[in-house]
Amino acid sequence: MQRYRKKIGIRSIQFDNREVFVFLQTFYELLNEKSMQIVNNAVELRLLLEAVKLSGKKTGLVPTMGALHEGHLSLVQQSVAENDFTVVSVFVNPTQFNNPQDLEKYPRNLERDAKLLEKSGCNLIFAPRQEDIYSSDEL
Repeated sequence: MQRYRKKIGIRSIQFDNREVFVFLQTFYELLNEKSMQIVNNAVELRLLLEAVKLSGKKTGLVPTMGALHEGHLSLVQQSVAENDFTVVSVFVNPTQFNNPQDLEKYPRNLERDAKLLEKSGCNLIFAPRQEDIYSSDEL
């Protein structure tokens, strides 16, 4: 969130409806830029999605674990066609692996995935870290 504050000159936010709306609207204007954005934390994602919602736009989500292939990209293209704003999550979920070695071997290349997603029309990638999703005692 700090990078947006710096870009738009916001030093602090007071939670008064008008100021929050202006802040969220400014977030949405940034997202309307032609470049795709990558967000790594849930708080920032929530703010951005609230801005999209307040603007009246319809959002589509394509959840993935990365290592994208044509099947993923066709889902992204469908979301782009059916929605105003498309979010793709890229998160290798450790709870989906019984064998820890399989988790370690799972391919991760966010840079490659981001290039493919941008070409497919994705607006936003949500790529959280494991510790942002699960606490250490949950794993």
